[in-house]
Amino acid sequence: MIITKDFASELSEALQDQRLSGIAQKITLKSSQKDTDVIVVEQALWSRSVAELSSGAAIDFGKLDGIEAATIFVDVAAGTPFQAKSVKAITKAILKKWSVDFFEDGLTELASRLPLNLVRMIRETIKQRESEVRSFHTTSFPFETVDKYHSMYKSISCKCNKLFVLNGAMGSRKTHALREIYTKAREAGQFPMMITGKRSIASNFFPADHADHYQTTSKEDAQGLVGVINTLASNRHYGDRARCKVVLIDEVEDLFDHMASGTLGITYADRVTAMDRLASLIRGAEKVVVADAMITDASIRKLAKMAGEDAKIIKAEGANDVNLKVVKESEVIALAREDMQAGKKVAVFCDYRAEKFADVAHSIREKSGKDVIELTAKYLEERGKSLDDIEEILKASDAAIISPVINAGASIELEEYDRVYVLAGRTLAPTSVLQSVRRFRAAKTAYIAFRGGRSEQRITQPKAIIFDQIKRDAESPADEMLRLFDTKSGRFLAQHAARRNQQFKSFKQTVLIAAEQMGFTVEHTELSASQRKAGTKAKAAGRRKTEDVRSEIAFDTSKKKHAGRDDLIDFGTDEAPTFKQETAARTFDAMELLEIKELDEQSYAEIFSLDIDYIVARRKKLCSAADFGRRDQIASFVAARFMSACGFDFDDVAGSQITKEKAEAAFEELSKPVALETGSSMSGIELIKMAFPSINFRKKHKTQIFKDLVKALGYDMTAGGYEGKTRIYVITSLIRKIGGEQVNVTELADFYVVPKPDLEVTTHVMGSLTPVTAEELMLQQQIDRKAFQAMIEMEAERAEMLCGTTG
Repeated sequence: MIITKDFASELSEALQDQRLSGIAQKITLKSSQKDTDVIVVEQALWSRSVAELSSGAAIDFGKLDGIEAATIFVDVAAGTPFQAKSVKAITKAILKKWSVDFFEDGLTELASRLPLNLVRMIRETIKQRESEVRSFHTTSFPFETVDKYHSMYKSISCKCNKLFVLNGAMGSRKTHALREIYTKAREAGQFPMMITGKRSIASNFFPADHADHYQTTSKEDAQGLVGVINTLASNRHYGDRARCKVVLIDEVEDLFDHMASGTLGITYADRVTAMDRLASLIRGAEKVVVADAMITDASIRKLAKMAGEDAKIIKAEGANDVNLKVVKESEVIALAREDMQAGKKVAVFCDYRAEKFADVAHSIREKSGKDVIELTAKYLEERGKSLDDIEEILKASDAAIISPVINAGASIELEEYDRVYVLAGRTLAPTSVLQSVRRFRAAKTAYIAFRGGRSEQRITQPKAIIFDQIKRDAESPADEMLRLFDTKSGRFLAQHAARRNQQFKSFKQTVLIAAEQMGFTVEHTELSASQRKAGTKAKAAGRRKTEDVRSEIAFDTSKKKHAGRDDLIDFGTDEAPTFKQETAARTFDAMELLEIKELDEQSYAEIFSLDIDYIVARRKKLCSAADFGRRDQIASFVAARFMSACGFDFDDVAGSQITKEKAEAAFEELSKPVALETGSSMSGIELIKMAFPSINFRKKHKTQIFKDLVKALGYDMTAGGYEGKTRIYVITSLIRKIGGEQVNVTELADFYVVPKPDLEVTTHVMGSLTPVTAEELMLQQQIDRKAFQAMIEMEAERAEMLCGTTG
């Protein structure tokens, strides 16, 4: 396909047709005069198309590295109005690849081809990015250095300071120092309280039979308490908090993470209450000691405000430097299997979600004849073990696939583990991934691989974080958000959660930059072809084994359900279910939803290969707006009305006609407020996200978002021709393959339910809206606008800001 005029608009339409049809086609942008060369290059750069210049030279940007492509744009744009755009393009390209696959030697080489002031700007941008990453895991406050944390209770008692921060490196025995302080304070009658955000940290602070070990009820004769903030901030511990003179906090960043976005309370107001009570506890204590190797400036400032004075920061040396080698996932599996077969002890840290975690375990274990354990919280609970027993557990096994449970304070000093493996699944913050490596004190080398894909979309606006947590039940979401944000605790927790979520942007880069800053030596390594092949083969075998286990658990669950023995089914918990527990829960729920009495091979395939249960659940939700007593019903109605406005015909699906213009107009309507059951209002975009939480509404092209939405309902959307100059898209059946055979997903879903929401019954609800207040308008600007922006646009804005700062 050749485009010779109106390059931007015609290219946009051509690319949209390709996305919707799924048929790729090479596009050439042809310039007929020198003045349009730069326009052609700019459009070809971002679309990775072919640019044919007026000189006859052709450049295939699809075959060029991003930095090389941007460099060409800089050359062509020099002295034209596009020069500023070219500067942003190359800055963005370099920033994206920095420390991942573009390094100092590459920048030095590239500098000879670029203007000196541009090179300076790029270096300043990199410096700012590295400074941003450093702020995620270090503090700039002055500190005192000690050889080791020895006799800390005596040390803090002799000082007039109130707030102490043990900021030693990983392995500097900070937790041991807290234990010593706790014991001495208890003996002195100061009723110490050790607070954490992780139950496993509390459980391992002292052996399980310790008299002051955290329990669900307080002992009257207890001389101190160890526990999670959920319980220690409760009303029943009011008296304990009042008599506490020494407050200890281990892993304070984890505590704030938990309070900001973890399983604490039901409402955001509960989080604020817990934070207020923590502040009151710290304010009333005589001594406060917190420990964290990666405490940040923001956390120190907050603690200082709560304590009423500046913090005294004490550092100590810890773990040795580690050589961090970056490889592929299949290479980690191959190396781990090689070590295991050679008789070496193997530890693979993995923060994958349950199913993929099981894949890894099966891949390592496959035909090895070795004892490979899955070291998770469930593993410890079932055996009555704690992290204090971890070295004993590791000694008894040949290999261990280890979950993030070890980040709850484990210290592994076994010399056998001088080499460890890490599979980063993007569920933990980058700094927490590196923290897991440091848990192995003898490790000299670590191999790390990153799971493919992008990190899930995370909210990075503090007010939007509060709004997202309260929008389902707050009487007036906008007013409640502002009220909570105006409190000291509410504001801090939202800002803390936002900073944490910012780490997930450019996840791999954040890990690697932080690693260098934390003393790791980072290398990019490639193994032999035979090793990569062996790893790939083991991965495939692991996936097959996982599928066998899934089938076994699903049919066992069906059998027990059919026999009326639901009590024998292991559903686990919402917090950290295993793969088997997830499978059991999904099987049970799907059988209930689809009214299946007993699972067979066909219904099993429909659920686990075609996601029919998810499709049917979404369809039923769309039809649930019979009345407006609940907010989720209003959300369903908004979603149905939005689809109808785009051109989706619920009475005649095959006759639906969707256009770009209809979709864009429907999205504009979503920015308007919708009346809630309380008489207040909320924007349509926030409501539709409640109905379809898995859909990414930030995509730039609205027809692509609509296609994602109809696919979630078991349909497909394809280009159907033109009406005049308007492209028409039609709804077709969704076809997927199972075992080489094509299956009509739409027909299968239609067997269970055909969505036919009543779009007329609640028109009055949409018409009688509460007037939009200034606060609600502000909220729209902060949240709704960002919901419509594509991620690439957000990154471009940031690059522009950085360039402007250095210009």
